[in-house]
Amino acid sequence: MRGSRNGLILRLLDGEVSDRTARKHMGNLWLLGGEIIRNASMYEEYDEMTPAEKLKHSIWPDEGPLCRHLSSESEQRSFDTTCGKLCRFLERPKDAQ
Repeated sequence: MRGSRNGLILRLLDGEVSDRTARKHMGNLWLLGGEIIRNASMYEEYDEMTPAEKLKHSIWPDEGPLCRHLSSESEQRSFDTTCGKLCRFLERPKDAQ
């Protein structure tokens, strides 16, 4: 799972987006990790999932989970955009990543 996330970050840092946007995506990925950890500690169904399954269970092509640390709709939209990018990145064939 870490390798997949790092692959996306490397693509962002390779000039696909501005430095500011890349930092925003990295912050959103950090928030996503916190939400997954929170859910894993609160819900028993996460106990039997692998980390990759927990990640896939938490993101969709157009959105992520509701993040309790965000205070506006625009922040949630940014977070959803990052989650969607990660979801689409993970769905790509391994050789395309």
